[in-house]
Formats: sequence, structure tokens, C-alpha cells
Amino acid sequence: MKALFIFLLSLLFPILIFGQYKIDTSFNSEALGEVKLVDVYFPPGYDENPDWHFPVIYYLHGYGGNQN
Repeated sequence: MKALFIFLLSLLFPILIFGQYKIDTSFNSEALGEVKLVDVYFPPGYDENPDWHFPVIYYLHGYGGNQN
């Protein structure tokens, strides 16, 4: 369990520290029947290299949580 936590933290840390920019947006969840807020982090070079493919990581919280 500790190894899994360290692994997930190592994935999250670079996004928060080295992310080029972040946008706050939202989407309508039909399943939950409400609008959910979302934070999107973009890596350095995202705008300058439209042909590059970047990996995506989704961090999902529970029903009672939020994007923060």
C-alpha cells in the first residue's frame, strides 16, 4: 500500500510543480445530475507542439469530494 501511494504521488508531483498552466472548467454530469468542476493541467510545450501526443492521467475523487 505504501508503494502504491509513493507511485501515485510521483505521478501527481510533476504535474503540480512543472505544469505549464492550469484551467478551471466544468461539465454537466448526467449520471450525478449536477455540474462538476474540473482542474486541467497542461504540460510544458503543449501549445507549441500540436502534433505531439501527451499522456493523460485522470484523478477521480468520490461523490462527496471536489477537484481540489
